[in-house]
Amino acid sequence: MTPPAALRLSRGAHHRSRVLISDSRVLIAAAKALIAQSRQSIARQSYVRVVCAWCQQSMRWQCAEATVRGADQP
Repeated sequence: MTPPAALRLSRGAHHRSRVLISDSRVLIAAAKALIAQSRQSIARQSYVRVVCAWCQQSMRWQCAEATVRGADQP
């Protein structure tokens, strides 16, 4: 049983649809990567990196809410 004429596609139309699907998958993967980067960036904004004053190496990350810039610490 052959499909009706309205459901048949030419080879060119079939190829174009395959290319569009492939391109959309690439765009979706790129968008997911950008979303992951932005989530990491947002997460980093709530933390402060503590750096050694002598050797300049990262020691740890500390919550930014606990640290207030310019405030004297006891």
